[in-house]
Amino acid sequence: MNKKLLFVGFFSLLIGTLLLSAPLTCYATEEIYVDAGHGSDQEGDGSQTNPYKTITKAVEVAKGISTEVNIYIEDGLYNSDLGEDFPLQIENVKMIGNIATPTSVKVVGECRFSSATVKGLGFYRTVDLGNDVIFANNDLPTSGGACPEKLYQ
Repeated sequence: MNKKLLFVGFFSLLIGTLLLSAPLTCYATEEIYVDAGHGSDQEGDGSQTNPYKTITKAVEVAKGISTEVNIYIEDGLYNSDLGEDFPLQIENVKMIGNIATPTSVKVVGECRFSSATVKGLGFYRTVDLGNDVIFANNDLPTSGGACPEKLYQ
């Protein structure tokens, strides 16, 4: 009987210690995928296997999510002819394209960022960076009238 009581006490202490040492808050990250060539804003669900077609749709969906959101953008052309609704107002998300070759992800339209992280995208119109924006490994052409404005305010 004493061995059983000792075992239960030890086991309770072990579980209590594990629970107290675990972080009290847990933050999940939502992932949304976009693919201009193979996605669909009507049939897609934003998953890697069933992505959205436009960044516009991904940003719209991200606004309704209360946790951190990563939007992964596949190589391709993203412009108004293919369904984008510019200017894009992008807030409180991480947008990740092709960090090794940002020119593979071509965003042709005005984008305004606030409290965002943007990596691996090629921008070919005006880019406006607001507060708390991390902007790295992107392509910003400066010829042909595509000079980004208001960078690094």
